[in-house]
Amino acid sequence: MHNIFHNDRFRNRWLNMVRRKAGLPQRDEVSTYEIKECSFEKLAEACIKNLDIKAILEMINTPIN
Repeated sequence: MHNIFHNDRFRNRWLNMVRRKAGLPQRDEVSTYEIKECSFEKLAEACIKNLDIKAILEMINTPIN
């Protein structure tokens, strides 16, 4: 049951069935994949803009004594 609502198509159809039974209007299918991808792109842009990636990579590659 843990991942049952991760499937966009299933989740949207199930929610619309619940909405119909409750007398509520149905909604268009939502793609969480697109929402997540957009969020990841914004996060990547913020990291590139605000972090010293070169320094981080140097720290990662520096052995701990």
